[in-house]
Amino acid sequence: MATDTTQYLRFKFKSFKRISSLSFSSDRPSALQVSILLDLVNKQDTNYHIFRAQCYWFCDVVCRSLERLFQGVEELHGPDTRGHLGLIPVE
Repeated sequence: MATDTTQYLRFKFKSFKRISSLSFSSDRPSALQVSILLDLVNKQDTNYHIFRAQCYWFCDVVCRSLERLFQGVEELHGPDTRGHLGLIPVE
């Protein structure tokens, strides 16, 4: 599955950087549960801004919520570069 996903992303976007992945054992979220979570997080801050609430914020909130709600396990792929613009930390 990971190889298929990687191939799809390379075909679709040419270049991407995978920062981490989230795995679930038997208690996986359904598509409906994920879509409800995405909608709830989006309603918390609908305007993304590089210095206030960027896409990393959105992804982090969604992934942390899925991890806690469904006992997910995160795997980092290389150094953790989330919250950085190049080498500069963005808070």
